[in-house]
Amino acid sequence: MKNKIYTFLIFSLLAVTVLSSFEKERLEFNTEVIDISDNRIDVIVTITSGKPDFIYTIWDGEPWEGGTEIENSGNTNTTEYTFRNLEKKTYVVMITDGYGLRCAKPAHLPIKE
Repeated sequence: MKNKIYTFLIFSLLAVTVLSSFEKERLEFNTEVIDISDNRIDVIVTITSGKPDFIYTIWDGEPWEGGTEIENSGNTNTTEYTFRNLEKKTYVVMITDGYGLRCAKPAHLPIKE
């Protein structure tokens, strides 16, 4: 009689639970531009989603196309920041959050019809 060879695969199951406090975050904010005089404005920035600390930066021109940084808040945990007494024109507001996410959008007075 011939010997039969049997192959057995043995699997060991190990249950592992990984808990993570890092969730996929989104960084979102709103801007409000206040007309304070004939040629000056304030830009109020309110963060609606993101992880502190935040850095608020306002640019004259687009930062990725050679714009000039006008003001930078430094690290702060506040969700609202006001850039005050700016010349009346269009700016780009950029926010960086605690995860390093960046979001930018223009800030300007609405066109009156």
